[in-house]
Amino acid sequence: ENYRSTRNIVECANRLIEAASERLKAGQPIRVNHARRDEPPGGRFATLDAVVEGRVHVLRAPPDANVQAQVALAEAARLRALDGSCDWSEVAILARTHSALAPLRAWCEREGVAYTLADPRARAGQPTLRKTREGQRLARLLAARRTGVVRLAALARWARRGARAGNPWVDQIAALIDELATASVTGRLPASQVREALCEIEQEPLRPAPGRLTLSTAHGAKGREFRHVLVLDGGWHSGPREEERRLYYVAATRAQQTLTLIEFTRDANPFTPALRPGPALLRSQPGTFPPRDPALERQFVYLGLRDVDLGYAGRTASPKVHAAIRALAVGDALRLRNRDLVDAGNQVVGRLAQRCELPAGEIVSVSVTAIVPRSKEQVPEAAYRRLLRVDAWEVVLAQVCIIPGAATAKPARARGDALAAVDANLTRR
Repeated sequence: ENYRSTRNIVECANRLIEAASERLKAGQPIRVNHARRDEPPGGRFATLDAVVEGRVHVLRAPPDANVQAQVALAEAARLRALDGSCDWSEVAILARTHSALAPLRAWCEREGVAYTLADPRARAGQPTLRKTREGQRLARLLAARRTGVVRLAALARWARRGARAGNPWVDQIAALIDELATASVTGRLPASQVREALCEIEQEPLRPAPGRLTLSTAHGAKGREFRHVLVLDGGWHSGPREEERRLYYVAATRAQQTLTLIEFTRDANPFTPALRPGPALLRSQPGTFPPRDPALERQFVYLGLRDVDLGYAGRTASPKVHAAIRALAVGDALRLRNRDLVDAGNQVVGRLAQRCELPAGEIVSVSVTAIVPRSKEQVPEAAYRRLLRVDAWEVVLAQVCIIPGAATAKPARARGDALAAVDANLTRR
């Protein structure tokens, strides 16, 4: 029994998976759970959506990631407009490959739509929540009350106090506290239990947050569910057919109320042709397709712990440097001057690792993505410790937006100088 999806979604999912070889549930199609047996097959969107009427929607688009992204986003916006209580966190756009998500990410950045990107490549070298400035602040508070009990409502207010809207680390903390509050009868928990939960959140590959659109591969969305799911085409021939079929089935069954499957007009998805128009499914195509949008070709590169000089601020005792870093917040604009990260006051607050490489192109913007506290104790090698002028400092990580192909940016080489390599190993420990 399926407790998540409408009957129309379940029926189409059965059609997608029924041809799978060596299937354990062959001859036992999934059905909606007994308590929902009398609900309309299309759920509440059978009446809310006069166009699709709660059916699974196979929506055709050209085999172009840029145009496909625009078609998918237009459909997502249409569904949200019909669903008055829906914010972006109820929507997931899933793909087989990370490259199909790149134009969607560029659109979110341009439109100011907060998003969660489940991309292991983007997370490579990124800090876990507990190691960020925000996570360390929470850990210190909980450590001070390790034998006591915390009121979760008060903790949630404390986490938001003074934080800028849209800070993803604060959003993660708020989502964690909300989950703990939902499971708590009294609204109070031992501080030690909250600390344990803070550690566990680091192991979760995808954690949607309020107001954030989820962009993910099908792999990254396993175990999750969303009110509206759109599955992109492209890349579904990447592996053995039966493995791809099961992965496509996983993507489709993340949907609760609506499911939109994008299908290329040429070299189409290998699985959607098995779905026939009928009471459970609608196949359509926009009257005209939008032209390619050059702004969606922008690349966003996360500078992780392996890409920056982790000891830069530790090797200076200058109060100006440390004060400038303390004043920074996630989202603040920076500039990249040669290999230095420079703030709005023209103060150098960080430096690229010697071997860090950015893609060739014009750098459009640089912004803070995380601030990570470091200490002398995290550098075991005496030769590097002797270079440090302070016992504790902070490291600035950033996102770089690049228009590829332009000749203004100098490529720089990637992934860490010797000191960064040492600190990357420490991070893994």
